[in-house]
Amino acid sequence: MRFSKVLLALALVGAATAELLCSDCELIAETSSMALSGEEGIQFELDVITKHVCNAVPEEMGCEENLPGFWGAIAPNLFNPDSGFFAAEHLCMDSCGNQTVVREVICHECEHVQNMELQKMSDPDIQMKVVEAFIGSEFCNQFGEDMMEQCQTGLEIVIPIAMDHLSGQLHHILHEVCVQGVGCVNNYNNNLLQRMYSIFN
Repeated sequence: MRFSKVLLALALVGAATAELLCSDCELIAETSSMALSGEEGIQFELDVITKHVCNAVPEEMGCEENLPGFWGAIAPNLFNPDSGFFAAEHLCMDSCGNQTVVREVICHECEHVQNMELQKMSDPDIQMKVVEAFIGSEFCNQFGEDMMEQCQTGLEIVIPIAMDHLSGQLHHILHEVCVQGVGCVNNYNNNLLQRMYSIFN
């Protein structure tokens, strides 16, 4: 699919996950993607973007009524666990060449991986490439041929605004992914565990 290939090309820029193990990074990718593409994640995203998107379109477009369904179709593709923005094939290119001993995931490493992707979301050039990927795919077909032009116009408006604002507002939900979904540990706790292990072994 063209959309996933475009996102993979974008992810080649600035991937910096070499400190993480491949399995750790894949877990972060999967849990982040699932959180952002699930029902609660989509509602959180709508809470962030609705005012900004709807302020940018004419009132007669019925933005507040139509945006939930439209974003509900966009988000599962944008954050798809297999090929979306936080998918392992994008997030873990460095880490999956770094097979070393098993250890716990450090929280700042988990958040660093996520923050690298959030920074890309605020890049206007990347936003436009994502819009082009959606328009060049079969995404708008689901709304019917008579809505094709409206769908493409909606993508041009919604995606850049949404990505720009979400890039600064997803830190909290992604932090919860690291702590609860991945089970990361703080660095000082990890150092203590390593020291205790060395004493008794």
